[in-house]
Amino acid sequence: MFTDGRGRTTAVPGTPRRVAAYLRTAAALADLGVQPIAAYGSAHDGPAPDPAKSGALDWNRTAYLGAGEQLDERALAALSPDLLVGVTYDGKTPYGLPSGSAERLTTDLPSVMLHVGGDRSLPDLLDDTARLAAALGSPEAGADRGRSRLTAAEDALRRASSGRPGARLLALSGADAERAYVAHPDAWPELRHLRGLGLRMVEPPWDGGTSWATQPWTGVTRLSPDVVLVDVRGNARPLAEVRTLLPPGAVAVPWNPEWPPSPDGAARLLTELSRVL
Repeated sequence: MFTDGRGRTTAVPGTPRRVAAYLRTAAALADLGVQPIAAYGSAHDGPAPDPAKSGALDWNRTAYLGAGEQLDERALAALSPDLLVGVTYDGKTPYGLPSGSAERLTTDLPSVMLHVGGDRSLPDLLDDTARLAAALGSPEAGADRGRSRLTAAEDALRRASSGRPGARLLALSGADAERAYVAHPDAWPELRHLRGLGLRMVEPPWDGGTSWATQPWTGVTRLSPDVVLVDVRGNARPLAEVRTLLPPGAVAVPWNPEWPPSPDGAARLLTELSRVL
């Protein structure tokens, strides 16, 4: 029995062994020792899985069933999944699934949606995924090792940030040659966590958006970042191109805004930031 981010309780006989999941949650479960049989993307994804979102997924063991409107529901049914796992940003709506597919799939299958909205803390996200992975038979030893790696990464980043107390950190997604979407730190659990570890997060001017502020690249330069977390998902402007648009001296660090909510998923970002700082 598991109560998810929608407040719904799912109970199934035995332990589900054939899990189909949204890419982000599929990668998190794989980090924790649960290999889904299938994964799907959102409307922002393409006909092949996005490497930035795929984490440690073994595509020899996990079938990719498409994204958004292109999700192959027949192929999913043929795999006989016994649980559908996804995410919700508003505590109600399954993300990445068209409304018709979401209604059909969550009616036909037991489902769990993890709440990953901006009001959640990073520990909240990790606790939810850990509870789900444990319910799916994840070995506790593997989870303990992941938590130890995350703790070590947090300690390393605290030390690194204390050595550069004035360093300005900004997160963005490249839109095109003229504009970038700059993240509001308070809207992102991982960015708030970075602030809690001692990093100075840059807040863009508010333009009415909840998660992002649209800025010209000259506006990014005026924010004077020293380190820039750059969205490397397949739908964002390529990292190599974004580097040419950043202010002189700013260091680009790959960032996946849909990072797998697992200890290893969080530790990867923290470790890379420690290296740069």
